[in-house]
Amino acid sequence: MAAGDAAGPSPIMRYPSTVLDQPLKNKDWKKYTKTVAKSGEGVSGGVYFFGSKKGPVKKVVVKPEAHGEAKDKDVANSLLASAGVPVPKGRIVFPDTTEGRDIVAAGQRAGADLSLSGGGGIFDTKFFEVMSTVSGSSLSTASKKAAGGESPEALAENINQLVLLLSAPNIRQQLAAMMVRDAISGNVDRVMKDGLSNIGNIMIEKRNDNKALPRALQSRITAIDSEGTTDEFAEQQQRDYVHNLNDLGKNPAIYVDRFFESIVYYLDQTNAQAGAIFTSHQKYGALHQDLLTSLKQAAMKEALLGARSKETKSEAPLEKELRHRRMVLWDLLTS
Repeated sequence: MAAGDAAGPSPIMRYPSTVLDQPLKNKDWKKYTKTVAKSGEGVSGGVYFFGSKKGPVKKVVVKPEAHGEAKDKDVANSLLASAGVPVPKGRIVFPDTTEGRDIVAAGQRAGADLSLSGGGGIFDTKFFEVMSTVSGSSLSTASKKAAGGESPEALAENINQLVLLLSAPNIRQQLAAMMVRDAISGNVDRVMKDGLSNIGNIMIEKRNDNKALPRALQSRITAIDSEGTTDEFAEQQQRDYVHNLNDLGKNPAIYVDRFFESIVYYLDQTNAQAGAIFTSHQKYGALHQDLLTSLKQAAMKEALLGARSKETKSEAPLEKELRHRRMVLWDLLTS
């Protein structure tokens, strides 16, 4: 149908291309936002998908945060990205700014109250994360879907595909790098905490697993909703990171065990037999060992950054603390 035909489709107009880099103008969030939908993912209150009606960007993620500090996000994401782990592109918006009020107003018009966040929406929002959408599914969702299947044969094949995906070298290396950087930054939520790990914060995407291709074209994970440390280290954070590094240096298998225990948990959410099928898979032992080997290699690589670095006069407090933590890991690995 010819362009401009009155009976034709309306032009696709979406968010400005700069939405992830700089603030939108006053009331532009209301102007561009068409839909607001809350995700079912996450344990701290979830995120919202803002769909647009104007501009080149179709959808952005807005996550209201009730706890932590905005600086923590920058540190954790920078550490992960420098280790080759993809993270969402984004920026921080505070509710008491013009843009923050616009985001709340756009949400309210769609029936969502973003001024409150946290589990159950009972805490005042401290800041918003405005982020790019991430391809693929969270690992928790992927696990639950893998446990589906209308027949025993279909279930077995779904779980076989999950095992093959987790066995992909790029996936394994990125998981290992993520675990080590989370330990360094003090992010306990994703894999390190005692009990069920939040693998909903690990997005996984099936692509081509030909190792000859660039890593960006292979299957990959994306680490979302990361938290870490800043130059203002709280006492509790200090205890967490020491505990994390001690486990990583002396008993790294505990992290691998927690990771797979979480996958089994979500498999069993859909089918009570799925977890047992997963752990009895003929390649499960190799999968577990390969991830453990990659984790040890990633830990040593990280520790070497501390062992080889030297204090300089221009070293910032955060750089000094990160160097110290890497040296702690080096001592644990070599003692």
